Amino acid sequence: MIYFFDILKSIYSKSKIDLELDIGMNIALCKWLSYDTDNLPYLARIVPFLYYMAPKRFFYLLYTSIPPKPRTPFLKRILKEKVKKEGKLYEKIQYVLGWSKKELDYNKPILNKIIKVSEWKRKLGLK
Repeated sequence: MIYFFDILKSIYSKSKIDLELDIGMNIALCKWLSYDTDNLPYLARIVPFLYYMAPKRFFYLLYTSIPPKPRTPFLKRILKEKVKKEGKLYEKIQYVLGWSKKELDYNKPILNKIIKVSEWKRKLGLK
């Protein structure tokens, strides 16, 4: 089994690699190669052909177009977005006033300035 980062390393070092690819792997390779800003001009010319070529041929085009480098550059990890949990107070205010999420986000800075959190929690029945 060939790992994803071994494929990236072979693209940069131009070492021989034998693998079966699908279009999803090519999309992921393009995404990860785009993190290296030196590759952006090459990828801009190559990516439009992604859906018109067979996956193996597209990989060969990618392989030959990206210039070799002595080392694989540092590529940052893709991190999951952290979902901020709203406080129960804001959820209750949103419910009582009948606001949508967008209205709450728009009015949140104003609410932060004018409300006293402990007093509002007591009035709305929150701990």
